[in-house]
Amino acid sequence: MAASNEKIKASRRSTPLWVISLFVSLSEATLGVAVTQTAGAIQVTLTIFVVLFPVLIAAGFFAVLWWKPYAFYPPSEYGGHVNVEQYIQAIRGIAGPIVKETKDVQDEGLETFGNPDRLTLLFKVKSSTWIRSTKAMQAYGGCVVQFSTKSLMPDGSWNIAEAATYVPGVRIQNEPEGEGKFLAPLNNDTR
Repeated sequence: MAASNEKIKASRRSTPLWVISLFVSLSEATLGVAVTQTAGAIQVTLTIFVVLFPVLIAAGFFAVLWWKPYAFYPPSEYGGHVNVEQYIQAIRGIAGPIVKETKDVQDEGLETFGNPDRLTLLFKVKSSTWIRSTKAMQAYGGCVVQFSTKSLMPDGSWNIAEAATYVPGVRIQNEPEGEGKFLAPLNNDTR
């Protein structure tokens, strides 16, 4: 019973869309009555306004929907596990800085154990809706390589896929051009 009451309360929350529809409905009803109570030039002017007003509201609605779609959803629509600010930044296409080492993380509550930077970032690609990175750690006779892909799902949550493997006979080396790193053979032979 309590669960059904919560669903009813959740469905009655006022959203920006509900407020806009209520405003347009009340305005149109009031102006419709006003048009029937007037005559002459005032009636023509009010009739033109009653016809154009919803068109202007619709144009404004679609403009906001195109440039700021998140404005029509209350934070409860994003789900409890989604940070609203990060979701809005993802919709806007704003990607944060690429984190190469733990010292680059902008979080005052960051806690570490051991050396979190043993895995060296080989390369990373980041957009507003997905992140892909490859890291490696030097091991005896080769490297352990980790691949990570993180994708933004339609509900605002992140889907993460990772894999790791051991690659024998390679070492981590700096890119000759650029700032990335790559795996090179342990010996100098580059066949």
